[in-house]
Amino acid sequence: MALTAETAANQAGAPLGVVGTNGPGDAFRAHLNPEAAHPGNAVFVPFTGFDTLHEFRSMATGVNVDGRVEVFAIDRIGQLWHRFQIVAGADSSFSPWAKFDSSAFVSVSVARNQNGALQVFASNASGQVFTRTQVLSSDTFPTPANPKPAVDTWTPWAALTNGWISQVAAATNSLGRIELFGLGIGGVLFQRQQLKPNATDPSTAGTWSEWAPVNHAPAHLREISVTTAPATGRALFLAGLTDSFQLFEAMKLTDTFSDADFTHWGQVPAGIRHIAVGNEAGSSGAVQMIGTNSAGSVLRNSVPDRVGGTIDAVVPTPPSTAWTTLPGRQLGVFTS
Repeated sequence: MALTAETAANQAGAPLGVVGTNGPGDAFRAHLNPEAAHPGNAVFVPFTGFDTLHEFRSMATGVNVDGRVEVFAIDRIGQLWHRFQIVAGADSSFSPWAKFDSSAFVSVSVARNQNGALQVFASNASGQVFTRTQVLSSDTFPTPANPKPAVDTWTPWAALTNGWISQVAAATNSLGRIELFGLGIGGVLFQRQQLKPNATDPSTAGTWSEWAPVNHAPAHLREISVTTAPATGRALFLAGLTDSFQLFEAMKLTDTFSDADFTHWGQVPAGIRHIAVGNEAGSSGAVQMIGTNSAGSVLRNSVPDRVGGTIDAVVPTPPSTAWTTLPGRQLGVFTS
Protein backbone atom coordinates (compact mmCIF):
# COMPACT_ATOMS: atom_id res chain seq x y z
CA MET A 1 0.00 0.00 0.00
CA ALA A 2 1.22 3.51 -0.78
CA LEU A 3 0.09 6.93 0.38
CA THR A 4 1.37 10.37 -0.61
CA ALA A 5 0.24 13.99 -0.60
CA GLU A 6 1.16 17.22 -2.38
CA THR A 7 0.26 20.89 -2.15
CA ALA A 8 -0.69 22.22 -5.56
CA ALA A 9 0.62 25.78 -5.10
CA ASN A 10 2.27 27.95 -2.48
CA GLN A 11 -0.76 30.13 -1.92
CA ALA A 12 -3.65 30.21 0.51
CA GLY A 13 -6.57 28.05 -0.54
CA ALA A 14 -4.58 25.77 -2.84
CA PRO A 15 -5.89 22.18 -2.74
CA LEU A 16 -3.96 19.40 -1.04
CA GLY A 17 -3.89 16.32 -3.26
CA VAL A 18 -3.75 12.79 -1.86
CA VAL A 19 -2.89 9.65 -3.86
CA GLY A 20 -3.09 6.18 -2.39
CA THR A 21 -3.34 2.52 -3.35
CA ASN A 22 -5.39 -0.35 -2.01
CA GLY A 23 -4.17 -3.88 -1.28
CA PRO A 24 -4.08 -5.06 -4.93
CA GLY A 25 -2.23 -1.87 -5.95
CA ASP A 26 -5.06 0.07 -7.62
CA ALA A 27 -4.43 3.82 -7.30
CA PHE A 28 -6.93 6.48 -6.23
CA ARG A 29 -6.77 10.28 -5.92
CA ALA A 30 -8.58 12.68 -3.58
CA HIS A 31 -8.33 16.33 -2.46
CA LEU A 32 -8.50 18.42 0.68
CA ASN A 33 -9.67 21.96 -0.04
CA PRO A 34 -8.53 24.33 2.75
CA GLU A 35 -10.83 26.85 4.39
CA ALA A 36 -8.94 30.10 5.00
CA ALA A 37 -11.02 30.96 8.07
CA HIS A 38 -10.54 27.51 9.63
CA PRO A 39 -6.99 26.17 9.13
CA GLY A 40 -6.87 22.41 9.57
CA ASN A 41 -10.52 21.89 8.63
CA ALA A 42 -10.02 21.36 4.90
CA VAL A 43 -13.02 19.96 3.04
CA PHE A 44 -12.42 16.42 1.80
CA VAL A 45 -13.23 15.52 -1.82
CA PRO A 46 -13.46 11.67 -1.89
CA PHE A 47 -11.16 9.30 -3.73
CA THR A 48 -11.74 8.50 -7.40
CA GLY A 49 -9.99 5.97 -9.63
CA PHE A 50 -6.51 6.90 -10.87
CA ASP A 51 -5.01 3.60 -12.12
CA THR A 52 -5.96 -0.09 -12.14
CA LEU A 53 -3.24 -1.60 -14.35
CA HIS A 54 0.16 -1.36 -12.68
CA GLU A 55 -0.19 -2.71 -9.12
CA PHE A 56 1.71 0.18 -7.55
CA ARG A 57 3.61 -0.25 -4.29
CA SER A 58 5.17 3.19 -3.68
CA MET A 59 4.02 6.62 -4.88
CA ALA A 60 5.14 10.24 -4.68
CA THR A 61 3.68 13.49 -5.96
CA GLY A 62 5.28 16.82 -6.80
CA VAL A 63 4.17 20.10 -8.32
CA ASN A 64 5.85 21.58 -11.39
CA VAL A 65 6.89 25.23 -11.43
CA ASP A 66 3.79 26.02 -13.52
CA GLY A 67 1.43 24.40 -11.00
CA ARG A 68 0.91 21.05 -12.74
CA VAL A 69 0.86 18.04 -10.42
CA GLU A 70 3.12 15.13 -11.34
CA VAL A 71 2.73 11.62 -9.90
CA PHE A 72 5.52 9.04 -9.62
CA ALA A 73 4.82 5.38 -8.86
CA ILE A 74 6.72 2.10 -8.50
CA ASP A 75 4.95 -1.05 -9.65
CA ARG A 76 5.16 -4.55 -8.16
CA ILE A 77 8.33 -5.44 -10.12
CA GLY A 78 10.16 -2.22 -9.25
CA GLN A 79 9.61 -0.21 -12.42
CA LEU A 80 9.18 3.56 -11.99
CA TRP A 81 6.40 5.36 -13.89
CA HIS A 82 5.13 8.94 -13.98
CA ARG A 83 2.26 11.00 -15.35
CA PHE A 84 1.42 14.70 -15.02
CA GLN A 85 -1.40 17.19 -15.42
CA ILE A 86 -1.36 18.81 -18.84
CA VAL A 87 -3.53 21.61 -17.48
CA ALA A 88 -2.68 22.81 -13.97
CA GLY A 89 -5.39 21.91 -11.47
CA ALA A 90 -7.32 19.69 -13.91
CA ASP A 91 -7.22 16.04 -12.86
CA SER A 92 -9.11 15.14 -16.04
CA SER A 93 -6.04 16.20 -18.07
CA PHE A 94 -3.44 13.75 -16.75
CA SER A 95 -1.07 12.42 -19.40
CA PRO A 96 -0.69 8.68 -20.05
CA TRP A 97 1.85 6.86 -17.90
CA ALA A 98 5.47 6.97 -19.11
CA LYS A 99 8.14 4.61 -17.77
CA PHE A 100 11.63 5.51 -16.62
CA ASP A 101 14.58 3.30 -17.48
CA SER A 102 14.61 1.64 -14.09
CA SER A 103 14.10 -1.61 -12.24
CA ALA A 104 14.08 -3.11 -8.75
CA PHE A 105 13.07 0.13 -6.99
CA VAL A 106 11.09 -0.10 -3.74
CA SER A 107 10.64 3.53 -2.68
CA VAL A 108 10.28 6.90 -4.43
CA SER A 109 10.12 10.55 -3.37
CA VAL A 110 10.30 13.90 -5.16
CA ALA A 111 11.08 17.53 -4.32
CA ARG A 112 11.38 20.74 -6.31
CA ASN A 113 14.68 22.55 -6.80
CA GLN A 114 15.17 26.30 -6.42
CA ASN A 115 15.05 26.67 -10.21
CA GLY A 116 11.72 24.85 -10.39
CA ALA A 117 12.99 21.49 -11.67
CA LEU A 118 11.60 18.41 -9.97
CA GLN A 119 14.17 15.96 -8.63
CA VAL A 120 13.25 12.32 -8.06
CA PHE A 121 14.87 10.01 -5.49
CA ALA A 122 14.43 6.23 -5.55
CA SER A 123 15.85 3.39 -3.46
CA ASN A 124 16.22 -0.25 -4.43
CA ALA A 125 16.11 -3.52 -2.52
CA SER A 126 19.90 -3.42 -2.10
CA GLY A 127 19.71 -0.15 -0.14
CA GLN A 128 21.09 2.00 -2.97
CA VAL A 129 19.59 5.43 -3.62
CA PHE A 130 19.53 7.10 -7.03
CA THR A 131 18.36 10.49 -8.26
CA ARG A 132 17.58 12.22 -11.53
CA THR A 133 16.31 15.70 -12.36
CA GLN A 134 13.69 17.06 -14.70
CA VAL A 135 14.77 18.98 -17.79
CA LEU A 136 12.74 22.17 -17.45
CA SER A 137 9.92 22.88 -19.95
CA SER A 138 10.17 19.39 -21.43
CA ASP A 139 6.86 18.04 -20.12
CA THR A 140 4.51 20.81 -21.25
CA PHE A 141 1.75 20.11 -23.75
CA PRO A 142 -0.86 22.63 -24.98
CA THR A 143 -3.38 19.80 -25.46
CA PRO A 144 -3.55 16.22 -24.15
CA ALA A 145 -1.03 14.09 -25.99
CA ASN A 146 1.17 11.08 -25.49
CA PRO A 147 4.32 12.24 -23.69
CA LYS A 148 7.78 11.45 -24.91
CA PRO A 149 9.47 8.62 -22.99
CA ALA A 150 10.56 9.87 -19.60
CA VAL A 151 14.22 9.16 -20.36
CA ASP A 152 14.11 11.90 -23.01
CA THR A 153 13.19 14.63 -20.54
CA TRP A 154 15.24 13.81 -17.45
CA THR A 155 18.93 13.71 -16.59
CA PRO A 156 20.61 10.28 -16.24
CA TRP A 157 20.38 8.46 -12.92
CA ALA A 158 23.09 9.39 -10.40
CA ALA A 159 23.87 7.43 -7.23
CA LEU A 160 23.82 8.82 -3.68
CA THR A 161 26.51 6.65 -2.13
CA ASN A 162 27.83 5.89 1.38
CA GLY A 163 24.77 4.37 3.00
CA TRP A 164 22.14 1.62 3.02
CA ILE A 165 18.67 3.17 2.74
CA SER A 166 15.34 1.35 2.41
CA GLN A 167 12.95 4.30 2.08
CA VAL A 168 13.39 7.95 1.06
CA ALA A 169 11.44 11.16 1.75
CA ALA A 170 12.41 14.57 0.35
CA ALA A 171 11.36 18.20 0.88
CA THR A 172 12.69 21.64 -0.02
CA ASN A 173 13.85 24.01 2.72
CA SER A 174 13.60 27.81 2.83
CA LEU A 175 16.93 28.23 1.02
CA GLY A 176 15.60 26.27 -1.94
CA ARG A 177 17.82 23.29 -1.10
CA ILE A 178 16.45 19.75 -1.03
CA GLU A 179 16.72 17.82 2.23
CA LEU A 180 16.54 14.05 1.94
CA PHE A 181 15.63 11.63 4.72
CA GLY A 182 16.01 7.85 4.60
CA LEU A 183 15.57 4.76 6.75
CA GLY A 184 18.66 2.65 7.28
CA ILE A 185 19.23 -0.81 8.73
CA GLY A 186 17.05 -1.36 11.79
CA GLY A 187 14.81 1.60 10.94
CA VAL A 188 17.41 4.23 11.88
CA LEU A 189 16.61 7.68 10.45
CA PHE A 190 19.31 9.33 8.32
CA GLN A 191 19.49 12.69 6.57
CA ARG A 192 21.53 14.44 3.90
CA GLN A 193 20.97 17.66 1.96
CA GLN A 194 22.05 19.77 -0.95
CA LEU A 195 24.92 22.07 -0.07
CA LYS A 196 24.21 24.15 -3.16
CA PRO A 197 20.83 24.87 -4.77
CA ASN A 198 19.93 22.83 -7.86
CA ALA A 199 22.64 20.22 -7.22
CA THR A 200 21.60 17.35 -9.45
CA ASP A 201 24.67 15.08 -9.34
CA PRO A 202 25.71 13.99 -5.81
CA SER A 203 29.06 12.75 -7.14
CA THR A 204 30.13 16.36 -7.75
CA ALA A 205 32.29 17.49 -4.83
CA GLY A 206 30.76 20.05 -2.49
CA THR A 207 27.19 19.71 -3.74
CA TRP A 208 25.67 17.21 -1.28
CA SER A 209 26.39 16.26 2.32
CA GLU A 210 26.93 12.60 3.25
CA TRP A 211 24.33 10.46 5.02
CA ALA A 212 24.29 11.13 8.77
CA PRO A 213 22.01 9.66 11.47
CA VAL A 214 19.35 11.84 13.07
CA ASN A 215 20.12 11.39 16.75
CA HIS A 216 17.19 11.13 19.17
CA ALA A 217 14.78 10.10 16.41
CA PRO A 218 12.43 7.20 17.26
CA ALA A 219 13.95 3.74 16.85
CA HIS A 220 12.81 1.04 14.43
CA LEU A 221 11.01 3.31 11.98
CA ARG A 222 9.16 1.67 9.10
CA GLU A 223 7.85 4.81 7.34
CA ILE A 224 8.85 8.47 7.19
CA SER A 225 7.06 11.41 5.58
CA VAL A 226 8.11 15.07 5.40
CA THR A 227 6.62 18.38 4.28
CA THR A 228 7.24 22.10 4.71
CA ALA A 229 5.40 23.93 7.48
CA PRO A 230 3.21 26.39 5.54
CA ALA A 231 3.25 29.63 7.53
CA THR A 232 6.82 30.67 6.87
CA GLY A 233 8.15 27.81 4.78
CA ARG A 234 11.08 27.73 7.18
CA ALA A 235 10.55 24.53 9.15
CA LEU A 236 10.19 20.97 7.92
CA PHE A 237 7.54 18.78 9.55
CA LEU A 238 8.35 15.07 9.86
CA ALA A 239 6.14 12.14 10.77
CA GLY A 240 7.62 8.72 11.49
CA LEU A 241 5.85 5.39 12.00
CA THR A 242 7.61 2.61 13.93
CA ASP A 243 7.51 -1.17 13.46
CA SER A 244 5.02 -1.32 16.34
CA PHE A 245 2.85 1.29 14.55
CA GLN A 246 3.59 4.10 16.97
CA LEU A 247 3.45 7.52 15.28
CA PHE A 248 5.85 10.35 16.15
CA GLU A 249 6.15 13.92 14.86
CA ALA A 250 8.89 16.55 14.99
CA MET A 251 10.02 19.74 13.28
CA LYS A 252 13.39 20.59 11.77
CA LEU A 253 13.60 24.29 12.49
CA THR A 254 16.55 25.57 10.48
CA ASP A 255 18.32 24.83 7.22
CA THR A 256 21.58 23.79 8.86
CA PHE A 257 22.79 20.21 9.14
CA SER A 258 22.68 19.59 12.89
CA ASP A 259 20.80 17.50 15.44
CA ALA A 260 20.10 20.71 17.34
CA ASP A 261 17.75 21.72 14.53
CA PHE A 262 15.12 19.16 15.55
CA THR A 263 12.44 19.59 18.17
CA HIS A 264 11.57 16.80 20.57
CA TRP A 265 9.85 13.87 18.84
CA GLY A 266 6.34 13.75 20.27
CA GLN A 267 4.14 10.66 20.07
CA VAL A 268 0.73 11.00 18.43
CA PRO A 269 -1.96 8.49 19.50
CA ALA A 270 -2.94 6.94 16.22
CA GLY A 271 -3.42 3.22 15.45
CA ILE A 272 -2.16 4.09 11.96
CA ARG A 273 -0.59 1.59 9.52
CA HIS A 274 0.55 4.06 6.82
CA ILE A 275 1.19 7.81 6.99
CA ALA A 276 1.60 10.78 4.63
CA VAL A 277 1.88 14.49 5.43
CA GLY A 278 1.21 17.61 3.38
CA ASN A 279 0.63 21.27 4.10
CA GLU A 280 -2.20 23.70 3.58
CA ALA A 281 -0.41 26.49 1.75
CA GLY A 282 -0.71 30.05 3.01
CA SER A 283 0.15 32.04 6.09
CA SER A 284 -2.64 30.54 8.20
CA GLY A 285 -2.24 26.97 6.97
CA ALA A 286 -1.87 23.72 8.83
CA VAL A 287 -0.11 20.42 8.26
CA GLN A 288 -2.44 17.57 7.34
CA MET A 289 -1.53 14.01 8.35
CA ILE A 290 -3.31 11.35 6.29
CA GLY A 291 -3.21 7.76 7.46
CA THR A 292 -4.84 4.37 7.07
CA ASN A 293 -5.73 1.97 9.87
CA SER A 294 -5.76 -1.83 10.03
CA ALA A 295 -9.20 -1.96 8.40
CA GLY A 296 -8.08 0.18 5.47
CA SER A 297 -10.08 3.23 6.53
CA VAL A 298 -8.54 6.60 5.66
CA LEU A 299 -8.13 9.09 8.53
CA ARG A 300 -6.72 12.56 8.91
CA ASN A 301 -5.31 14.65 11.72
CA SER A 302 -4.43 18.33 11.34
CA VAL A 303 -1.49 20.03 13.06
CA PRO A 304 -1.88 23.81 13.51
CA ASP A 305 1.07 25.67 12.04
CA ARG A 306 2.84 27.21 15.02
CA VAL A 307 5.99 28.39 13.26
CA GLY A 308 6.46 32.14 13.50
CA GLY A 309 8.64 34.83 15.05
CA THR A 310 11.88 33.46 16.44
CA ILE A 311 12.81 29.80 16.70
CA ASP A 312 12.57 30.05 20.48
CA ALA A 313 8.86 30.78 20.10
CA VAL A 314 8.13 27.48 18.36
CA VAL A 315 6.16 24.95 20.36
CA PRO A 316 8.53 21.94 20.58
CA THR A 317 5.83 19.36 19.87
CA PRO A 318 3.01 20.80 17.72
CA PRO A 319 -0.40 19.93 19.16
CA SER A 320 -2.54 17.65 17.03
CA THR A 321 -6.30 17.46 16.72
CA ALA A 322 -8.21 14.20 16.97
CA TRP A 323 -8.14 11.66 14.13
CA THR A 324 -11.29 11.66 12.03
CA THR A 325 -12.32 9.05 9.47
CA LEU A 326 -12.69 10.34 5.93
CA PRO A 327 -15.78 9.17 4.06
CA GLY A 328 -15.73 6.94 1.03
CA ARG A 329 -13.26 4.40 -0.25
CA GLN A 330 -11.01 2.21 1.88
CA LEU A 331 -7.38 1.77 0.84
CA GLY A 332 -6.61 -1.83 1.72
CA VAL A 333 -6.96 -4.16 4.71
CA PHE A 334 -3.80 -4.83 6.72
CA THR A 335 -2.94 -7.87 8.83
CA SER A 336 0.52 -6.88 10.10
